[in-house]
Amino acid sequence: MGSRSKYPRSSSLAVSMLMILVTICTLPPTNAKNFHLNHHDYYDVTHNKTVFIKFYAPWCSFSKKMARDWDKLTDEWQGHEVGLVAEVDCTDTQKGGGKKLCDHLGIESFPTLKYGDPSNLWEYNGGRSFEEMNDFAKKNLIPLCSIENFEICDPETKLLLKRLAEMDKSELKELIKEEEKKLEDAEKEYKNKVDELTIQYEIAEKIRRNAINKVLNGHLGTMRQVMMARDDAPGEEEEKNTKSSSYSRKEEL
Repeated sequence: MGSRSKYPRSSSLAVSMLMILVTICTLPPTNAKNFHLNHHDYYDVTHNKTVFIKFYAPWCSFSKKMARDWDKLTDEWQGHEVGLVAEVDCTDTQKGGGKKLCDHLGIESFPTLKYGDPSNLWEYNGGRSFEEMNDFAKKNLIPLCSIENFEICDPETKLLLKRLAEMDKSELKELIKEEEKKLEDAEKEYKNKVDELTIQYEIAEKIRRNAINKVLNGHLGTMRQVMMARDDAPGEEEEKNTKSSSYSRKEEL
């Protein structure tokens, strides 16, 4: 007879299942390679990079919908010399976390995709499949004109960069404040216009509703009832035709 195992078969099965569970639980999450940015490290990590960033909220269904394609895009661009594909969790409220960065950059909806110079991002409004985003990245995640990439700038921009670089730091700060104030003023003007239009819409809607109610509360319903009854009444059309024929004969006489 062959030697019997000193462990019962059920115990061996339990050990095997435990090993499988340990293996599964220790596997990295599917987005472990994704590059997460926050307010604390944003400018250090993105320095001299052309970026493509997803600003998202984990609970948002639209963020979840595009997660698989974005993860694939992140893997495709991992370790690229120029392009950086990354994401920011706008619900991360830790000190220096993603929420502070999203507030700083004016992110208001999720997911928002932006690309370009980390200090001057542009909004991406293209398709959100892997193929569409990857094609876009290939064309746009390229070296951009900057202080670090001075040689690729056009002559006019080179003159501007040189002038700004030679400017006193306090003076440059004031210029930045002036431009940022223009952005704030534009947002305020937009909000005021929207508020004005909202009030005008509400007034117009009230006038329309009052006019409709006045007609509906008048005699229109009764008129329609009478018309329907007359349309359904037998012989009325025939009587009308008879009278018309009699009138025509009298005219002939």
